[in-house]
Amino acid sequence: MPIGPYGEIIGTTNCLDGVSDAVLKTYRTKVNVPKNPKVVSDDEPKHKLTPSVFMFQMSMDTEKKLSNTRDMRRPQKVELLDMAETTHQRFSHVSIDEPLFQPFPSEIFFQRCEPFKTHEVPLILRNNDKVPRLVKFTPEDKRDYIHELVCITEREKFIVPVTAIGSRAMLDFPDNVNFEVCPVKHTSTKTLLVRNVGEREAKFTLSAEKPFSVKPSNGILPVNESLQISIDFTPTKTGDHYSDLELCYDTGETILIELHGASQDANVRLDKSSVRIENTYIGMAKQRTVTLTNRTNVIAHFRWSEFATQSSEDMQRSRFIGDLTDSEKMETDRFLEECITDPSLRDKMSIINRTFQNRRRNVADNKMLFSDDVVKIDPAEGDIWPNSSAEITVIFKPDKAEVYNRTAFCDVTGRESRLPLKVTGLGIGPKVQFSCDVLDMGNIFVGSTHVYEIVMANKGDIDAIYTLIPSKTMFGKCFSFNPAESILMPEAHQAIQVMFSSQTLGNFEEEFEFQVDGAPEKVKVKFIGCVIGPTFHFNVNKIKFGTVSYGFLNSLQCTLSNTALVPMTFNLRVPGDGLAESSSASEMESTFSEAGSLIPKEFEITPSRGTLMPQSDIKIEIDLCSTSLKKYDSSLVVDVEGVGEEWLSIPIEAKYRN
Repeated sequence: MPIGPYGEIIGTTNCLDGVSDAVLKTYRTKVNVPKNPKVVSDDEPKHKLTPSVFMFQMSMDTEKKLSNTRDMRRPQKVELLDMAETTHQRFSHVSIDEPLFQPFPSEIFFQRCEPFKTHEVPLILRNNDKVPRLVKFTPEDKRDYIHELVCITEREKFIVPVTAIGSRAMLDFPDNVNFEVCPVKHTSTKTLLVRNVGEREAKFTLSAEKPFSVKPSNGILPVNESLQISIDFTPTKTGDHYSDLELCYDTGETILIELHGASQDANVRLDKSSVRIENTYIGMAKQRTVTLTNRTNVIAHFRWSEFATQSSEDMQRSRFIGDLTDSEKMETDRFLEECITDPSLRDKMSIINRTFQNRRRNVADNKMLFSDDVVKIDPAEGDIWPNSSAEITVIFKPDKAEVYNRTAFCDVTGRESRLPLKVTGLGIGPKVQFSCDVLDMGNIFVGSTHVYEIVMANKGDIDAIYTLIPSKTMFGKCFSFNPAESILMPEAHQAIQVMFSSQTLGNFEEEFEFQVDGAPEKVKVKFIGCVIGPTFHFNVNKIKFGTVSYGFLNSLQCTLSNTALVPMTFNLRVPGDGLAESSSASEMESTFSEAGSLIPKEFEITPSRGTLMPQSDIKIEIDLCSTSLKKYDSSLVVDVEGVGEEWLSIPIEAKYRN
């Protein structure tokens, strides 16, 4: 009975369909041809060739192979002929896409042939043709033979392939391999012991698509020998997974073994998803612990990453490799330009290539573990035994006084999505403060130097390094600080001398800032005050000469007192007084006649200029020699050097008498 491709019984066939009685009387064949084969197109999908189907096909001889051939395909045309050369019928109702005769079988197979023994397969050209053609084959050896039978009709020439299949290797793989449900990202392994039940040595390759893998990937197995094949199932997503293990023999056959596995999320979790670490001084460290629990029956491998998904991690790795490629191109172009001037450098091109190859290899091998300057996770990678827990230490070491938020992701066996852990902490800088926020300096004499002292205290638990930020304002340049920078130990105090001296008068309000390393804000201190001129006065309110005579010398005295704490350089003068020196009437008349319009000087002040020390006084003598017939209404003014003119004045009164 004929058997189908899966070993099923199809039906009985015992005769040659379409063979005439005359031919049947003259020829008999032991080969049975199936009835009513079906014409199929080349587009029709073929059945998957599984190990059991392959072993069944290889076990059939030529007769059984033909008996189980249930379909036929249109032959390959190699040439079209002119029907007019062989027949008066120039046209045919048969489509040009179809042959005038349909050969059956479409491909002739000889299988399990013995050398030097004749094997036969009847070939029928289906039309009105009632005569079967017998194809005989006598092999010389047990190997593959490939031939082509060329059939020529009135209109066309087509080919019927003839194939003799020799000895074959057959590995007794099962048709399918099923894996039990396992935690996601866990590797399950199935080990198969396969034997070569064929008639020749098996040279094969094995391959499978992710999440399946197989080893060894290739091998050679003698007849009746066995080999262990390991198939791994490592799912990265939950759910059912299907694929095919592809077995390729060196004789060209490809066998597909169906693989099936299922995965699910397991009971692997963190005891908390966020950690708030206590406020920490910069440069110091504090830590908290979290627990990663594995409630499965498999070892859970974990690693901490800064990426939430595997795809984002792969994208970052691709960017790194892209940057290396750009750098290599730039470096190569620069090197080639140097080679133009020095051709001997071309031998060193391999050094550049090797350098960037090593860099790319390092990027590809990089596990992309969590790395941060402030937050450290220890251990960053490890294994947890079944039904056990692991303590994960989160270390917080801030380098600035600010709020830190970091998120690390735990990629762990048994969970499809990475477990997030948010770490929050506040970095605290040095705590320093001045003994006062505002220092009122009061009135300060111009040109005087005043020294003050302020105290900076470190109220924190870490060293404080401070630096004065210089001020560029008009009064800010008049200040100096000593020391302008220093380091304060915890609970220590630093006295800072502030020196001020200004040659500019006016009110000031200066704020100075000190930068403290690690502190979020600057420490400030303000100075307010007023720069005033020297204070002095005369012992009289007026200088009264009374009635004076023309041309006669009159003298008065007064006292100038400096009540300030700084020396004062003064200049005394009477505005509007003449320029020519004169002390008698005759000299005055001579000077006037010689100088023409020159106005004679009438007042003489002794001393007219000098420096008056702090808290001291000086006698001033004023001489008046009248040269005008008028009433005097003048002033004695004091100019202070470096301060201003006419800083003080007192009136002078005198009148002329005949």
